[in-house]
This record gives sequence, structure tokens and C-alpha cells, in this order.
Amino acid sequence: MTILNKPFHATRAHSRGVNTVQAIILHEINESAGQVDGRMQTALTHVGLAHQSYHYAVDASAIRAYVPITDAVYAIADTDTMSPWTIAAANPGIEPDLYTVNIAVLIGAAPMSNPCVPGCERTYPAQLLQNLQRLLSMIGIAASIDITDTEIVWRHGTELCDLDVEPLLEPIEPLDPGQEDWLCDRLAALPLGESETPMLVGSDCALYPYHGDHPWQINANGTGRQTQFGIASGENSVAAGGADEEGGISNEASGDFSAAIGGISNVASGDSSAAIGGGGNVATHDHAVIAGGQNLASVANDTLHCAKLAILGIPTSAAGLPSGMIWSDGGTLKIVP
Repeated sequence: MTILNKPFHATRAHSRGVNTVQAIILHEINESAGQVDGRMQTALTHVGLAHQSYHYAVDASAIRAYVPITDAVYAIADTDTMSPWTIAAANPGIEPDLYTVNIAVLIGAAPMSNPCVPGCERTYPAQLLQNLQRLLSMIGIAASIDITDTEIVWRHGTELCDLDVEPLLEPIEPLDPGQEDWLCDRLAALPLGESETPMLVGSDCALYPYHGDHPWQINANGTGRQTQFGIASGENSVAAGGADEEGGISNEASGDFSAAIGGISNVASGDSSAAIGGGGNVATHDHAVIAGGQNLASVANDTLHCAKLAILGIPTSAAGLPSGMIWSDGGTLKIVP
């Protein structure tokens, strides 16, 4: 499974306010990935209509990550009641966009017997279904929702009416400890074959495209392989994520000696850069750090970036402090010379 972090225009997202993610909505989109990419990068002109923006798009080749799930998108029309969905009924007067993650399922520019009618029995590519299953599992972990509840994953209207969603909600079982080493040993013993795209075998037995010129990719679980939670393609870089204490999802560390830790859809592409927490942050400059916030972009090398800064425990005296330290003189911040 390949996750591609894609840019989006700021107007394609908006705040959830006090609302949290409760469910996932699947949308049937008769467009190519390139068409969706292009629309997501242009300014939104029709607020209130359906299918204006998404958190993710998925097809047989990749998962495309756009808006972090910490924000809402414009995927469900204002006039759509989502009836008879029980979660919508439990949130009267609240736009469904505010409590849902929205996925565009790309069935291609040439529709498969669309519009869909019950019994049309379209055949969905196996890789698309696999990517969708892994994406649902990934969102469930990030949003702390139980996707095995059939009400949690819902189709938009009559779209994708012939898609059997229930098998996609089954948990993805990882290998037992030690099995991945056995698998890699077996693969190492096989004769080399031709492949246009080098592949890595993850600890979940899935194949992942290899990014970069370095012999390994490093992630938080220490396997040295790419997972669905992050891509670390720079030399000695780390993209931390997954269902562990470090958290994070869809992060990418492509700069050498860089790190993208926690948060969602963060990118650290500058050498020795770091993107920590928040969502949609991009550290492109060398030795730059972005801490928290949303959709922030670095502006200079050797610089710390943040949206808001709270300094706690400030010394109230300069006595004994080394040069360059900050202290509070009756509420006025000063720097020790």
C-alpha cells in the first residue's frame, strides 16, 4: 500500500469546531486520481454542495492523503439528511461533514455501469479493496473509532451500492513476532527477478514500493520497513506512527536525518528537519522544526516554527542563568546578556 501526501487549497477544509470524528463516509467518484488532485488544489467556489473535497482518495494504485482528519471537508451537501443513518439521527442540526472522515473511492473516469442500481454487481479491483481496507483500519486507529460497527462506515446515499463493505471492516492481523524475519529470510534465498519498482515486505506481509536510494526505510516499530503509518525515505530518517505511544499517521520524512513524529500528514523534507505533531505541516528547510499547528510551512533554515507559543515555568530571576536564557522581570520577558 502506497500513501501519497497531496497538497490541497486551504478553502477545501474547515474547522470541526467542538465536534470529533464519529464515522467514515465512502463516496463513489467517477474521476481519475489526477482530476481529484487538480480539484483539491483549486479554490472552493460552491460551499454546501457534495463532493467538493475529501480527506482521502483511494484507487488500485495508491491512497492519496489530502486534508488531515483533524479538520472537516466539504463532501456532504447541506441538504443531505443522510437518512436512515442512525449516527446522523443522533446528531440533529449538525452538518455530517463536522463529525465524519470522507473517502473518495475512485472507480475511474469511465464509470462501471454507473449510475449504480441494486444488483449491478460491479467487480472492484482486488488492490483497490485491499487499499480501502487498510485505509479504514488506519483511520479507525487514528480516530479511536470501532470500524467493525457497520454504522461507523457508511456509504454516501446510493453510491457504491454494490460494494460489500463488511469484509473491509475485518481487523488486519499482523504477523506474530519472528514471522517477519522468517519471511524475509525466505525472500532473501529466492533468485533475483526483474522488477521496475523495488518492493519491501512489511511486517503485515504486504508489499510496499521502495522510495529513495537508501538500503532501508526506518519507522517507529523498528522493522526498517515502510508501513501504512509513515514513509521514511531520507538517510537515517524516521517517520513515526502507528498504534503506539508515538502516534501519527501518513507522515513522511524524506530529508536526510529528518523526522516526522506524531500528528497526521506531516512532511519533513529538509535535511535534519522535523515536523512534530499537528497536521498538514511541511518542513522543507534544513535544520527547521515545526511543532504542532496545522498546515504550517517552514520559511527559513535553522528556525523553529509554531502557530502559538506558551512558555511555562519561566524563571523570575536572572541569577545563575547562562547567557541567552529567558527570564521574567515582573511580567516582562528579558534575555540574559
